[in-house]
Amino acid sequence: MLQIKYVKDYCVGFLKDTLEVGNCLIVRTFAQMYNIPELVTHCDNFFLDNLELVSNGLDFKDLNPDEAEALIRMTKTSDSSSEEMIFRSIMNWVKHDLENRQQFFERLFQLIDIKKLPTSFLKMIKKTEWTWMRKCETFVDVIVAELTKRSENQPVEGSRAEEIASQFLVVGDVDASKLVTIYDVVGKHWRNIVSTLEERWGSTSVKINNHVYTAGGCPG
Repeated sequence: MLQIKYVKDYCVGFLKDTLEVGNCLIVRTFAQMYNIPELVTHCDNFFLDNLELVSNGLDFKDLNPDEAEALIRMTKTSDSSSEEMIFRSIMNWVKHDLENRQQFFERLFQLIDIKKLPTSFLKMIKKTEWTWMRKCETFVDVIVAELTKRSENQPVEGSRAEEIASQFLVVGDVDASKLVTIYDVVGKHWRNIVSTLEERWGSTSVKINNHVYTAGGCPG
């Protein structure tokens, strides 16, 4: 028995020392088959630390849906895997056999926290994967919706904010006219814009999303 344990320990040590991107998942399968938890854990840690490289390999792309989901779900427990990296691993697996695996995209996408994905990355996905992703409800309901939401909530850029802060809108005047003008503090000049439908003075106005709303005051 001692000799058998010695041989087993030697083999496990050898597999640990020779573990690499190209054999990580094969060794993991072997360790699961022969019930070697120590080696399984070692392979899991290696996979998590090298997710991007391993998920680009054929062994990962050839996994069945349940195996792929199990590994991707495992990445959610690791701080070493970014949400973008996890999403890319899903894409690697799905696109390896797009015709047959497209149906699993929504199932795997549920593992992603879309709020952690950079806007630039979402825009890239929308642009490069539009052809097939637009057929998925998840694409429209989640990805496009998230991009739209971020666009609406995007703060005004510095130069644009300064430009707006240096302008004052004046609606009507003491003669109760329909005139609407903007005074540029920096340029020190007035410019007329579209007039109001009714003559008004003493009112309060506010600009929201490029629309001007006026309330109160007195009609002409």
